[in-house]
Amino acid sequence: MRILAIGDLHGKVPKGLNKKFIWKSEIDLILSSGDFYGNTTGKYIIKNLFKLKRNKYGLVGTESLVEVFGKEKVIKLVRKEASQGKNVLKKLNSLGVPVVLVYGNGDQTNLSPYKGNIVISKIEDIVKKLENLKLIDYNLISFGDYDVFGFGCKYSRNPSKVKDKFLKKHLIKVINEERKQLQKIKKLRKTILLVHEPPFKILDKIRDPQSVRYGQHIGDEILAQFLKEKQPLLCVCGHVHENQGKEKVGKTIVVNPGYGRNGECALIDLKDNEVNVKFLKL
Repeated sequence: MRILAIGDLHGKVPKGLNKKFIWKSEIDLILSSGDFYGNTTGKYIIKNLFKLKRNKYGLVGTESLVEVFGKEKVIKLVRKEASQGKNVLKKLNSLGVPVVLVYGNGDQTNLSPYKGNIVISKIEDIVKKLENLKLIDYNLISFGDYDVFGFGCKYSRNPSKVKDKFLKKHLIKVINEERKQLQKIKKLRKTILLVHEPPFKILDKIRDPQSVRYGQHIGDEILAQFLKEKQPLLCVCGHVHENQGKEKVGKTIVVNPGYGRNGECALIDLKDNEVNVKFLKL
């Protein structure tokens, strides 16, 4: 089976991702690791991070922008992001092969553990009208001899390192739920994990010197632990744009296809328990 892995499109599909490429490359399945919507509000948040109030969980989201920029402007930004996300999803649907996806932290969805963000158009409402797309969150889908199990952005950071009591309580809840849901995976020999965040200390280091989290590892600790213990065949992640690459956790191959908006992606060939990965820029 040949898989195209692509993530973090952030409102734009590269020109090279089209039916001709899919046909010539003999793609059987597309796995996309989230962040389909535009990222304007994310850029506003990063630029104004120290001006913004945090919510009761100690987090900053689109609702935090309202006090600084006004509700009318923020809604306009969110609506634009939703329109971009819808266009991206429709384009993926038009490629004519099955597309399995999870949501990212930049997508508008009710699945996210962090409530309070302004939502104009939920990703699950868009996807259910597009026949070739399947959004999964703690669900498993089979393709031939392989199973794909996916979950979206969880931000399961270590709560012991968090001082804010509301955020700590919330993270403990999210982490416990993640542990519980991962136990749903029974078959592992030919299981592919599709997730938004990378595992902790695996393709997760912030290398952008302009980022407020430069040099930090921001991956999912529960996912890293799960990979070490259960050893699924493959894990496809995203979120950290600058870390296109492949690493091994025991026998598990972890692939970050890179920044999809700039055309970075990965071709993954599966044959029995063999995984071959080729990185591309469309």
